[in-house]
Amino acid sequence: MNLLKRTLALLVALMMLLSAGVALAENTFDMSRIILTVNGKEYSADYLDNMAYQLYNYGYVETYPDYDYTIEYLYEQGVIESHLVDAGYLNFTAEEEAAFANEAAREWEDALNSYVEYYLSEDTAEARAVLREQAAAYYESNGYSEAGLLENLKMQAAWEKLDADMTGGYVPTEDEIQAVFNEVGAQYAAMYADVGMHEFYTQYYGYESWYMPEGYRGVLQILLEVDESLLNAYAEAAEAYETEATEANKAAVDAAAAACVASRQEAIDAINTTMANGGSWLELIKEYNIDPGMEDETNLAEGYAVHRESIIYDPQFIAAAFDERMNQPGDWSNPSVGDYGIYVVYYLRDIPGGLIMTDDIHAEIEEYLIGNAANNAYSAQMGAWAEKVEMVCDTDALAELKAQTVAE
Repeated sequence: MNLLKRTLALLVALMMLLSAGVALAENTFDMSRIILTVNGKEYSADYLDNMAYQLYNYGYVETYPDYDYTIEYLYEQGVIESHLVDAGYLNFTAEEEAAFANEAAREWEDALNSYVEYYLSEDTAEARAVLREQAAAYYESNGYSEAGLLENLKMQAAWEKLDADMTGGYVPTEDEIQAVFNEVGAQYAAMYADVGMHEFYTQYYGYESWYMPEGYRGVLQILLEVDESLLNAYAEAAEAYETEATEANKAAVDAAAAACVASRQEAIDAINTTMANGGSWLELIKEYNIDPGMEDETNLAEGYAVHRESIIYDPQFIAAAFDERMNQPGDWSNPSVGDYGIYVVYYLRDIPGGLIMTDDIHAEIEEYLIGNAANNAYSAQMGAWAEKVEMVCDTDALAELKAQTVAE
């Protein structure tokens, strides 16, 4: 429920960027003007605008700024926070208070240190002391302080206790989880049945998918470095052939590729011999590979996911992944010259296609169902809680702020 369960330390990087100076459109509206008051708590136009951006950034709204939704959100937050006070959720034991204070102090110290490290040019005790003072003043001028951080930690703990009470210990059944998986999974399957669409959205944009098209395999590679002049000659020949697919240009590409392979024939022979004698591809990676992706533990364990119709890889890498020698896991390819060097690829595994319920997806659905139950419970209680909360909105100021936004 609480969008802003963020501590000061998490905001440091963003504030560093803002402090560098950003060119903004001229704003004739006084952003310190109070737009909204909820139970005596005042919200300025500046706060409202920042919150509107947070809601947009987290996907709560489709456009920025949506001030009407933001006001509604702040009002509902105020109603629930008022209930937290009335119902005693903000009453903590002495031990809990001490733990909150220690955590706030630690995170405040981390924030000060982050500021110091960002701006430190001369590493002396005096320079660090000056920057710490500047950091504290800067954060506090932006509304962040150790005291505020402490209050946020308490409020977060209170929200968590309320969430637990509102769900009444509800635990989704396996049938409920499976029903969501089937419904949402069907949408993923329809959206990502095409390999290009699947890779475009999941790889370029980082979208989630519970569906994997059939036909993927996990591969490891050894990328062999090639002399720059040879690789450039290959690239020029390949570009000429792409421009005009003549037999002469194709012959030039083949000759340039052969020259690249010949330059690393000793390494290629060593790889073939080692593997033929039962050697380890992982050890060969350590010895010959220049691809930094093959230093990643996840990539080494699972391999690059490659499909014949993949759009995110060099076509020559795809060709190696589906080389005529690559018939089953444990096989390795002929060398294939591409944009980055020579690809020699190892067939690690077949990747199951379709919809597969993983532990992470199971946990995600369970969290979603619990969240829904909590939201329904909140909705049922909001009316009664809201009777104790007063909201005042300066509609004239809000209209001026909206007009300013349109003008910008």
